[in-house]
Amino acid sequence: KVRFAAVNQKSKLTQYFSTSQISLIDRDVTNQKFIELLVPSIKDCVEGIQREGRVVPAISVGSPGPLDPFKGIIEDTPNLRGVKNLAIVDELRNIFNLPVFLLNDADAAGLGESWAGSGKGCANVFYITLSTGVGSASIVDGKLQRGLGKAPESGHTDLCVENDQRRCACGGRNHAEAYLGTRGLAETYAKVFGIDASKLSSEDQHSVSPTMRKGVLDGDAGWLRVQGTYARHTALFLRNVILNFQPQVIVLGGGIAFGNKPLLTEIQKHLADLMDPNKDKMAVMAQGVRVALASSGYNVNLGAAKYAFDQLVGRSS
Repeated sequence: KVRFAAVNQKSKLTQYFSTSQISLIDRDVTNQKFIELLVPSIKDCVEGIQREGRVVPAISVGSPGPLDPFKGIIEDTPNLRGVKNLAIVDELRNIFNLPVFLLNDADAAGLGESWAGSGKGCANVFYITLSTGVGSASIVDGKLQRGLGKAPESGHTDLCVENDQRRCACGGRNHAEAYLGTRGLAETYAKVFGIDASKLSSEDQHSVSPTMRKGVLDGDAGWLRVQGTYARHTALFLRNVILNFQPQVIVLGGGIAFGNKPLLTEIQKHLADLMDPNKDKMAVMAQGVRVALASSGYNVNLGAAKYAFDQLVGRSS
């Protein structure tokens, strides 16, 4: 889904405008069609701010990757079907005559949580989005880490799950996203309930997460097993994150995790078991690391705005 919001730099979380979300489930869109879908809602935000006598300094876009934030191009993301090598920064700048910025949506969410969410006050934050895809962002000493420019794609690193081989949406095998993304959760559900996963539509796959929440609350044994298996997979991934980054806090966001306290508790339980000092000589690495849920459903919007504010300050200095 595409969400639109206006973010005020001073009050951070305030000043959202009611614009319609855009659902891209089961939709193939061309580059031009995607721009046409975005423009009306962006226009509503810009005009709403201007009617109040306020200035719109910039437009900032958080998008699934891979993308090039410096050239302003969404490259070939598996989670925006049909969009390829879209020069979105140039397109929107030409339409609105405003500065436009682009960053990975997980980077944006990580910045948002670091700025005004569950990572606030922490210098070192690792953010993971558990949704259609599995994105990540690393913030060290308060700064977004990018290497040569692209956001880290930790969701497309290998996850070693015994006796469970899976194909990832990117074409690779046994990537974290194949277990932790929407399709990965649906595959776990299919295994537990004895269903042919190949027969699940995209809509079916997206219904698994909310249905799991209800099933867990109802104490359904099958759904408790689905959650337990998913939590175990997530804990395996978090162990890798801890060993590679050792952040102060790992923030879990995205549609699967957001507000899901029973899932968080289960993940924490499995992580504690995996990194039990009596079984894991690397357990010392987990000391001081906290795992928390994202605090805002608008963290991508917040972080995209924070990124734009920072870029504008950098330009003027």
